[in-house]
Amino acid sequence: MLIVAAVALFVLGVSGFVFVHRRRFYRRNSQGVQQFAGYGRMLVTRTIEKGIRLLAALSIAGGVGCLLLAYSNALDESHPVAKQRAPSR
Repeated sequence: MLIVAAVALFVLGVSGFVFVHRRRFYRRNSQGVQQFAGYGRMLVTRTIEKGIRLLAALSIAGGVGCLLLAYSNALDESHPVAKQRAPSR
């Protein structure tokens, strides 16, 4: 289950970065300058895109963390010491 969550978070994060960078690409003119309808529109757009990029970075970090946690749990389960039962009283 952790692996599914890790992959989902990672894909969500990467798709967030692709979404933002694709929008930036199509907003550029032939000189490579981003064009906006006005100053206020630019401020709102850039703020929203920064928020999306922050959430995407956190999502990727969370996905990698879940993957490492799943790997750690798999190692613990396969370790012979973990399979031994504690003596009952």
